[in-house]
Amino acid sequence: MAHRDVTSLRKLISGDYHHVESGGRARTKTEFLQLLSRDEFEFRSYEIDDMEIRLLDNGRAALVTGRFRAEMQGANRLRGRYVRLWVLGPDGWRNTMQQSTEIRPLA
Repeated sequence: MAHRDVTSLRKLISGDYHHVESGGRARTKTEFLQLLSRDEFEFRSYEIDDMEIRLLDNGRAALVTGRFRAEMQGANRLRGRYVRLWVLGPDGWRNTMQQSTEIRPLA
């Protein structure tokens, strides 16, 4: 993500991928990869703070949850939680769904 390696991400993301960003916008695989290819969506850094993996469906699926920190272009910083669903298919593990939610400071 931080390096915008679209070639690697294309291999890791399934064709029926659903990406819901922290602001609530939903994107398909194509829309998400196109966004990364342009300068509109650039991470200066992206770090995972916490991760938990739960195997499902006799080990053919994995639900991955955790927290992340990111710095976007324009020095915008973001802390959030994520949920990802990975499915094991004939070509290996593919991310089929990503949902992020921003962690905002308490008022």
